[in-house]
Amino acid sequence: MNSSARETSQRYRIGRNQVYKLYDEEAKRYIAIRRVVKSESDMADILKERKINEELQKVTSNNILELFEIIDTAEFVWYLTEYCSGGSLW
Repeated sequence: MNSSARETSQRYRIGRNQVYKLYDEEAKRYIAIRRVVKSESDMADILKERKINEELQKVTSNNILELFEIIDTAEFVWYLTEYCSGGSLW
């Protein structure tokens, strides 16, 4: 991976799921993309999380991470969100 790609895409593992940091050229900002692996045992949780995130898209607050888009594919659910620098929340 070249240095430019390293700067624009950093991957973090959260269990089987991953979070990517990418640069949005159009908006001129970094965004976070969370990839959630779909599995039969997790579908109820994924659907519940998706419903919560769709409701949060309607809210504007400095205390809530902005969700730009949800992309649902056969294998994954992708959450495109505001990128927050500064480290882990826990």
